[in-house]
Amino acid sequence: MDVFTEVIQNMDITSLFVFCVVFLLCYYALKKTNNIPTGPVSVPLLGNIPQLAGRNPLIMFRKWRKQYGDVFSVYMGSQLLIVLNGYETINEALVTRANVFSERPHNFMLDKIKEGEGVIFASGTSWKRQKKIALHCLQELGFGCNSFEVCIADEAKTLIKQIEQNADVSLNLKDILTTCVSNVMCGILFGRRFSHEDNKFLEVVANFSEDAKYLGNASILMNCFPFLQYLPGDLLRTKTIMEHKKVFHKFYEDLYQSHQLTLDENNPRDFMDLYLIEMKKNSTLSKKEENTYSEVKLKALVGDLFGAGTETTSTTLLWAVQYLLHYPDVQEKCFDEIQTVLGLERFPSLNDRSHLPYCEATILETLRIAAIAPLAVPHATPRDVYFQGFIIPKESSILINLHSIFHDSDIFKDPGVFRPERFFYSSGHVIKPKEFIPFSCGRRVCIGEKVAQMELFIFLTSLIQTFKFLPVDSCNLPDLEGNLGIVYSPKSFQVKIFRRQDVKSY
Repeated sequence: MDVFTEVIQNMDITSLFVFCVVFLLCYYALKKTNNIPTGPVSVPLLGNIPQLAGRNPLIMFRKWRKQYGDVFSVYMGSQLLIVLNGYETINEALVTRANVFSERPHNFMLDKIKEGEGVIFASGTSWKRQKKIALHCLQELGFGCNSFEVCIADEAKTLIKQIEQNADVSLNLKDILTTCVSNVMCGILFGRRFSHEDNKFLEVVANFSEDAKYLGNASILMNCFPFLQYLPGDLLRTKTIMEHKKVFHKFYEDLYQSHQLTLDENNPRDFMDLYLIEMKKNSTLSKKEENTYSEVKLKALVGDLFGAGTETTSTTLLWAVQYLLHYPDVQEKCFDEIQTVLGLERFPSLNDRSHLPYCEATILETLRIAAIAPLAVPHATPRDVYFQGFIIPKESSILINLHSIFHDSDIFKDPGVFRPERFFYSSGHVIKPKEFIPFSCGRRVCIGEKVAQMELFIFLTSLIQTFKFLPVDSCNLPDLEGNLGIVYSPKSFQVKIFRRQDVKSY
């Protein structure tokens, strides 16, 4: 080692530069020969960032899938990403071989902003424990059952009232939708809803939405180039995200203290009460078991459920409205079905789902074509794994390209066309092909899937029943290419909204 150090110290700048270039080229060449999946040629230090910069990665992945197959590699800097494409490959990894494909990769950004494990980004025993706790508490509340219908319906009615105050003018629905959907999660987690005039609550919701835009790309860049976080300014928005974290923690602490003071162990009101009761029970157990529950872990769980439960559903609803602007015939078919079954007076209920198959098919088609979580949350393996003739290294991040399924013309004919009929039989029944997995599959399937489906049905049917949505400019419809962050969200757009009772024809 001393000889190597002496040689390096005696090199001039040119020689040192040549040495570094040769070393990096050899390093990348060796990496390509270790039987890892093939992929596009990468550049030393930068990897495939130059090919992806300024481009939609979903389009590039589609191109590379055609060249390299359903399993290919991409480098972000020196970080190896393995991209899995197609239903059969993804199902084999996440379901058939779930025991080795259910971990999460290490993430520098999450190390910086998260204090507890939570349930989304945790791995191993920690994840299994926190998932079990979360499911237990949610099931005690009737999570996924019709018992949540009243809460969802109340927020849908609030949404309609909020829109009515701005009817007949151009409106951006994002803030109103996100706040109402977030209040559903607040009812589940905290046993209460917040006013649309509550500035602290609105700030928390807005912060989560803003972070969802940037956190995905920022975390990838920080994993590749950790030194970027120390540069002047806020290039990766880490400072902004940390400020948002402080705002949420203050919001959370107020609710936590209130729950501590008013807790009735015989009458739990919400998720937080149930967790606190379990935490008290476990305080008498061994130290190992006691560590399963803590205030820090509760905060992380609540943050995961609050953020994921808000952003995914509200984004799907925004996409639905946008596609209804592009396909007005679909909007009218949904309205005609609702009018026939419900009329204009009776509010939709979950019991109506089987009687509104076209509306249900429209929701499924929105989930398919929008693919709001196109790359899911990255997976990892606990060790080097042999998969479909390749070695998947332990340290690599594995991207689950759900978009490759939903836009596969062999599965969904004309995948770029918004056509609810693909899920709708003439007999009046909705059909979901096995490849339809918008909430992923396997052990990491979204635990909030059932409630999300309930929300989407009640929110969307009540909106179409009450309002007619029209583009601000029929010659310049909103862009159907979105922005890829943690979720794939539509670009900001406005819509003209009219009450159905006031509309004859437009």
